[in-house]
Amino acid sequence: MTLPASFPLSMSQIATELGLSLPLSLGHAWVLQLGGVGGLPLSFSSLLGKTGRFDGSLSCSSGGGGQTISFGSAPFFGGQLNGATANGTSGTTNLGFLSAPNWSGNIKLINNTTGISLVLGKSNSTTWTAGFVSNLLRGGQTDSFTLIPSS
Repeated sequence: MTLPASFPLSMSQIATELGLSLPLSLGHAWVLQLGGVGGLPLSFSSLLGKTGRFDGSLSCSSGGGGQTISFGSAPFFGGQLNGATANGTSGTTNLGFLSAPNWSGNIKLINNTTGISLVLGKSNSTTWTAGFVSNLLRGGQTDSFTLIPSS
């Protein structure tokens, strides 16, 4: 989902975009990062057209000892998602970006089809990493995924 590119814009839309509940303040750290600023003031216009989550169906391929999904350059916190790879042999799951997002915290990858989720931590400006979890990425399957910030 992406916030509207023009007004009206509501706090409930911002909360939904970030997977948070109301009440929510413009001073919340996640809202500030979505707006691309380090602190207040933050105006609603700074949030127009911003994306703080990914929701969609993705096909997973297998090869090289792991499973891979591609986000097709989808936006996320001002950056561009690339893909995720889960490798049981190395015991790792990596989420990569083509360009670094404004987000610096953890990211939760959810496979809505299987109900499996994983929280990944930032390794560098374009990579988030965690351990391997079975059935998060399933080779040869098309599953529904959500990607949101996480604490």
